[in-house]
Amino acid sequence: MVMDAAAKLGYTPNAIARSLISNRSGLVAIALDSESNPMYDIQSRTLALEIQKRGGQVVLCPIDKDDLDLAISRAIEYQVDGLIIATSRLTSRAFAQCEKFGVHLSLINRYVENINANSAGIDNQLAGKQAADYLVEKRL
Repeated sequence: MVMDAAAKLGYTPNAIARSLISNRSGLVAIALDSESNPMYDIQSRTLALEIQKRGGQVVLCPIDKDDLDLAISRAIEYQVDGLIIATSRLTSRAFAQCEKFGVHLSLINRYVENINANSAGIDNQLAGKQAADYLVEKRL
């Protein structure tokens, strides 16, 4: 009955209002340094689609002129729930900012010890071995 009335009135849920009650924005920022690695563009698009499938929204924060700290500051201004960093140029200040504001941090293709962050990447040595084994097997 309530849902019918809402539909009849053309009601649309307000994500900003909902975030005030839940204290969660549903936003995930991606700090992207695409100039250093074009694969980050593909990864970011895939991540964005998956985040949206799960009910979140993405804020893209391009890293301009190696200024990761500025990209993170922009993300924090929007009170993002999480930040995915796709760059090879990491700074300790970047980690400190995320920790200070309680932003969950994930790194792509990087692992840094002693920080509270998730990390996703590949094992380059294993990948190289598998590639070499494949080429030997195919006699290429």
